[in-house]
Amino acid sequence: ITQWDSILITNIDGAYTNGIYKSVAFIATLPIVLVTILHTRLLPFFSKLNGEKKHSEISSFLWKNMKYLIALLSIGYIISLLIYQPVLNLALEAEIVKQAGFLFPIILLAICIQILITPFVSILQAIGKENIITIIYSLQVIIFLTISTIMYPTYSYNIFPYLLLVINTFSLLILGLLSYTKLQKCNINEG
Repeated sequence: ITQWDSILITNIDGAYTNGIYKSVAFIATLPIVLVTILHTRLLPFFSKLNGEKKHSEISSFLWKNMKYLIALLSIGYIISLLIYQPVLNLALEAEIVKQAGFLFPIILLAICIQILITPFVSILQAIGKENIITIIYSLQVIIFLTISTIMYPTYSYNIFPYLLLVINTFSLLILGLLSYTKLQKCNINEG
């Protein structure tokens, strides 16, 4: 969400510990590029349909294709679970893998959930509800900063992946529900 994790780790436990955590986190977050790819494809498409007042087509496209996105991410996640240990061993020093490698699956799952949020963000932007996205993302940052600051002294960098997982899951549910609700409202206004 922010670089707050690095700031906390570096200031409390030092740059070496930050390097250990960030090395694993960086590799686990590589799929985040899919957010940009999806958003770049979906936003113009949803915006065009919104301009044509075809909100039911947006809904239909979304729900029809979400199952494919979920399936792709699930398959990718399962494959990653099978190969991440050898990949980390190739990419990183043994000490780094030993100390933080176990966080890889949790961070990757949080990233997969972040990717699933993308279609809902694209819809809300396409229908002119950017304010909702701003509020949700602001809450994400506030929650992350507050809870991580309070819990870091007890749980060290282990808190970040779990916190990110919870925050992303919450955001997925809220943004999904709000997208659905706003599209339903648009459909009622059309008819």
